[in-house]
Amino acid sequence: MRMKVADTYCSCRGLCCKCGRPIEKMRARIKSWEIVDDNLERLVDPERGGGWIRFVVEPSEGTGCESFDVLLCTPGWLEDEVESVGPVIGCHRLMVYPLDLWEAARFLAYKIEEQHARDWPTLCKRLTRIGRQGPDSHQGDR
Repeated sequence: MRMKVADTYCSCRGLCCKCGRPIEKMRARIKSWEIVDDNLERLVDPERGGGWIRFVVEPSEGTGCESFDVLLCTPGWLEDEVESVGPVIGCHRLMVYPLDLWEAARFLAYKIEEQHARDWPTLCKRLTRIGRQGPDSHQGDR
């Protein structure tokens, strides 16, 4: 079976499949991050801890800025949550054990900054696979 070369961009060499010119790839860059959970005590328990952190991300080139929220949690936190509220969907959560806030933030920063796209809206869409977009996005999440 013969495969056709796609009329889209080639990610293997960073060159356009049609003309061979280099492709500019916009990368995500962490501007800042912060704890946005009201209950800080939950983030210090390495066994049953959990809480929300927010990353403020900007493009490596150009202007723009968006925030993305991620829930850090341990298996113990998830167990407690399921017991109190019922089933929990896993979107925008990072499961860690034991809970180490700095290590988890470093891991998420790496995952965010490795993302790239041709433009800022596309890059933001890819980042929503990691965190929920926008301030206060963790309110009422279940």
